[in-house]
Amino acid sequence: MKWEDAHADTEGGWVSVDDINPEALVVTSVGIQLPPATKPGHVSLAQSFAEDICDHVIHIPEKMVLEIVVLEAHYRHDPED
Repeated sequence: MKWEDAHADTEGGWVSVDDINPEALVVTSVGIQLPPATKPGHVSLAQSFAEDICDHVIHIPEKMVLEIVVLEAHYRHDPED
């Protein structure tokens, strides 16, 4: 998923308006998308998922989402191999 993040433009202190970068900060995140009802108005991604528990969840406001790409698994590990 690509989304536009809110961010600070400087490391603190005073800055000339002419020195402010006008570009958006676009972030790419990969994770397991949780159901929309998880946090209404947001796209929620979890790093890991097991049965009905998950961890490292981020919630991105829908209005900040630029693109969602669904990935497909092309390799599956078979522990019998």
